[in-house]
Amino acid sequence: MREVYVSAGPGSFTGLRIGITLAKTLAFVTGAKLVAVPTMRVLVENAPPEARHVIIVLDAKRDQIFTARFERVEQRWIEREPPHLDSLTAMMSRSARPLYLIGEGIPFHQQHIAKDDGIVITDQQAWRARASVLARIGAQMARAGEFVDPFLLEPIYIRVPEAQEKLEAKQRSTSCNT
Repeated sequence: MREVYVSAGPGSFTGLRIGITLAKTLAFVTGAKLVAVPTMRVLVENAPPEARHVIIVLDAKRDQIFTARFERVEQRWIEREPPHLDSLTAMMSRSARPLYLIGEGIPFHQQHIAKDDGIVITDQQAWRARASVLARIGAQMARAGEFVDPFLLEPIYIRVPEAQEKLEAKQRSTSCNT
């Protein structure tokens, strides 16, 4: 059986649209089954072996992050907070120590990382999702029968695109002025 594994998000709008469109096209053309792998789940696998508590940090602009919180329990990652929009400060305040931070948003939110011996910024090499991890998790999900219908698959977006937010704000402003 052929299978296509795709990182489903959250992530950049353009990157997700391109990746998911390509995966859907491959599934349609080849008849392969499609597996949508959550990006946060792929990223947490980059945590060092000693890490037990991890926060994923992806820049969402406007002093916010796309994030999720995980805890390692008996060599398995448990999602303690699903992907959502938050501030790094709030996420760290709800997390046990030692706390490991992973993600390309770290440099954009460095000012919010307290000088705390219990907070560990992982090596920059761990900040990006790896295709080999996506493939491993995708294969596990496929063995568990976690396939998605290509016609129904949508990227995991945490919020609407900035252009849409601006349009909606303009429309609200216009309707208030009339």
